[in-house]
Amino acid sequence: MRVVFPALFDAFDCDDAHCPCRRAIAAAPAPSARSWEPGRFPFRAAERAALRGAARLAADQPPAVDAVDYPGGYPVQAIGTPLGAEIHFATLCPSVRYAMAENVDAVDLARAEGGWRHPLQVFVPDDRLKAVRLDRDRALPFRAFAAVRERLLDAVADPTLPPFARMARLANLVDRLVQEGQAPATVGGGLPPLAPRDFLAFRAHVEARIGAADPRALAKEVAAGWPLLPDLELDADQIEALPDALRGDWRDQLTRWLAPAEEWVAPGVETYLAVRVFAIPLDRDQTVERGYAELFESFAQAVRLVVALAEVKRAPVAVWQLIACWALCEAHVADGAKGVAAFARPADAHARAPHLAELDLTLGGLA
Repeated sequence: MRVVFPALFDAFDCDDAHCPCRRAIAAAPAPSARSWEPGRFPFRAAERAALRGAARLAADQPPAVDAVDYPGGYPVQAIGTPLGAEIHFATLCPSVRYAMAENVDAVDLARAEGGWRHPLQVFVPDDRLKAVRLDRDRALPFRAFAAVRERLLDAVADPTLPPFARMARLANLVDRLVQEGQAPATVGGGLPPLAPRDFLAFRAHVEARIGAADPRALAKEVAAGWPLLPDLELDADQIEALPDALRGDWRDQLTRWLAPAEEWVAPGVETYLAVRVFAIPLDRDQTVERGYAELFESFAQAVRLVVALAEVKRAPVAVWQLIACWALCEAHVADGAKGVAAFARPADAHARAPHLAELDLTLGGLA
């Protein structure tokens, strides 16, 4: 059997006895993890349990009397497909995020093939996964989806564009996929280039979503989720100061704490995109449309959160901090199951726009 997975986790090592995500799951009330079905997408239930358990630990509450004996292999999930098995990794696990932060060549690793050196205990083939849903009404055969995903990964891998511009190109390709029901340039040729107005539309979308992020909700997520976030190195005083920082001017914070560090943070953006392109929508059993809406929404929230944390710490953003905030925000957006503002390409009214070379394609341009 061929096993496909992001190979940056090939040497992944998780100490079950001391892993924060395992401890959080063990502390969760059992009902939060009992929605799993044997052989079908246990990941989402485990993620929900990790969030609930972390909140209990953060509140210094004892584990639930009916503590979870979760049967899956979180933070790892294997999914059977018509092409073999795919292994996905949970970004709520600090060990997973460490591997992502240390990686420097995400796309090549995501395309590597081979076995996994850690004993695999969670693999239950799921022969029902023969199609992937684009939206509520349409689906693609899995083989067609796998070909689409390779093209999306090409967008993430483009070395001629900064990672934020690659994200914009990815967003435009996904919107085209959802609207047209097929991937652009899936056979032969190259991907369509990133048009200036398409980039500007995505940047405006992210800017709007950063501004719309709820400071109170973000502060609450960190206060409840800090047991899963040792990489943020937060103390009690910093957690207490975070709400005020979140209510501050995020543009000023971004200018001072993220823009100067973008060169070091950018590889983490590429890595996160590569891993998530590989897993959406399989790891949460959702539509492609919803999965990418959550990805971009959580990125905007993570930017708002990480620059506020940098303000509290009075230090530039580090790559592991952005990855941790992105993972936490994405998990909460998925768990909330509320409506998410999806990116949509601008209508084809006219093509007038500046040249791409004249645009600020970096995260700093948001400020």
